[in-house]
Amino acid sequence: MKSWIAAFVFLVGAHGLAAAENVIRIGVLTDMSGAYSSFSGPGSVTAATMAVADFGGSVLGRPIEVISADHQNKPDIAAAIANRWIDTEGVTAIVDVPLSGAALAVQEITRNKKRIAIYSTGITSDLTGRQCSPTGFQWTYDSYSMVKSIAEGVVRSGGDKWFVLVVDNAAGYALERDVRRFVPAAGGAVIGSVRHPLGSSDLASFSAASTELGRQRHRLRKCRSGSAQRHQTGKGVRAQGEARSAGAVQYRNSCARIVERTRPELHPHQ
Repeated sequence: MKSWIAAFVFLVGAHGLAAAENVIRIGVLTDMSGAYSSFSGPGSVTAATMAVADFGGSVLGRPIEVISADHQNKPDIAAAIANRWIDTEGVTAIVDVPLSGAALAVQEITRNKKRIAIYSTGITSDLTGRQCSPTGFQWTYDSYSMVKSIAEGVVRSGGDKWFVLVVDNAAGYALERDVRRFVPAAGGAVIGSVRHPLGSSDLASFSAASTELGRQRHRLRKCRSGSAQRHQTGKGVRAQGEARSAGAVQYRNSCARIVERTRPELHPHQ
């Protein structure tokens, strides 16, 4: 945390983004009581306050002040707070910002208003990709680094079939996108995906989808194997009349229904 204080001070001087008043004000925009509060929230506020104290509490004769707010895991609230902080409260930098949707909203505001944003818990790689900003920085990790390292290691160790279970928000979308990029690149395959609402405490019903998909694929493999065997004996089947042919048609229709249930395009989140 102390290192980003030093980087922040350098950037303020380099880009002329210091607040008009004497105080350098840093806003910790975070989740104080929701799903992300355990690794951000009050802990992030305390860490920022300790970092400022460790840095000496001031820079170039100007005191550093830490303020905080709860965005309640809602991008619109995050945007409103960011605008108020910058426009009326003299905030020079906004830090932390869990919830990738909130981080992306803050990114747009700080880009347009030429203020610094340092994301410690917003993970979407869009922050340094499609929606990058010259004043926005992803300080801790992102979905690219998390997924790439894990995917390559797990696939190399034999885990080549992946079912993706992610939260239904911008962070989950980024993680799923990067899984679908890096797992096949490492030699694995993504066989399906499910998204769950933010804050879900019971994921059993969602993870059950992966089990059912596995069963369907197993049945599909049996159908394909059975179809191959029937093809090899097709002449004999045809010679024994329409009754056998009707049975073969019924078998193929059954397999077709399994294929339809396992087609990737029928899984809307892929």
